[in-house]
Amino acid sequence: EFAEAVIARLRQKPTIFKPANYEKNVQARIECYGAARKPLAKKTLSGVDIFIDNAHYNEKVLGEKISAIKNNLMLSIITSRGLKIWPNCMIDAPYVGHCSCRFLRDKNNQDPVTHQDIIDLLQQFNSAGFDVIKTENLYDFDGKPGYSMAQGE
Repeated sequence: EFAEAVIARLRQKPTIFKPANYEKNVQARIECYGAARKPLAKKTLSGVDIFIDNAHYNEKVLGEKISAIKNNLMLSIITSRGLKIWPNCMIDAPYVGHCSCRFLRDKNNQDPVTHQDIIDLLQQFNSAGFDVIKTENLYDFDGKPGYSMAQGE
């Protein structure tokens, strides 16, 4: 009965609400009425999280091998399930099968992070034999991180 009622009302204009008007080449936007528009934040690429499937190394060896990768980005932290496993792991038996390796701009380098930096980093991961399963670019908005910090970061 419901489907039949919907079909019976196809192409009718609403009687209670204001009808929508979809013109060609006009993007629909949802706006809160009465709210002041915020200026767009300055979005800056600040690093990348590279997720790997690791079946070979413990947290110490993994940290040594990944921190040896040289790039404009520096390894900041390795986490697994949101817990820090490198550097200075405080977990007795950390799970290292699925890890996130966070690379951020070297504090001594003022050059902006580029997508090419990330591509170069991924090529080095590939050459080192790491199984990269996902990446997530990290951005700052108006100079503030737009991403979550890991435990211990």
